[in-house]
Amino acid sequence: SRLFWLKEGGLGGTVLVEDKKQVNMDAQQDDQHQDLTLFVQNLLKEMQGRFQTMSDSIVNRIDDMGARIDDLEKSISELIQEAGVEGEAVGTSQQLR
Repeated sequence: SRLFWLKEGGLGGTVLVEDKKQVNMDAQQDDQHQDLTLFVQNLLKEMQGRFQTMSDSIVNRIDDMGARIDDLEKSISELIQEAGVEGEAVGTSQQLR
């Protein structure tokens, strides 16, 4: 908002004059507002970058855990199959005696 004041003119008339102090204060407030806006924008970008990094890290860990679980299931399945074959062989040899 700009402030104006009335000044008596040379011929008895009045002239509308802008208050220079108020203009300077408004300009400073605009600069401060722009600085604050830039600061907040940069802060949000930094936070978004950190969040993306953490998110990527979590997804990679979940993928690694999924691969480990798949390997574990495969190993267990192989052990079950080996135990079944060995169990049949032991059972057959005991029956032959």
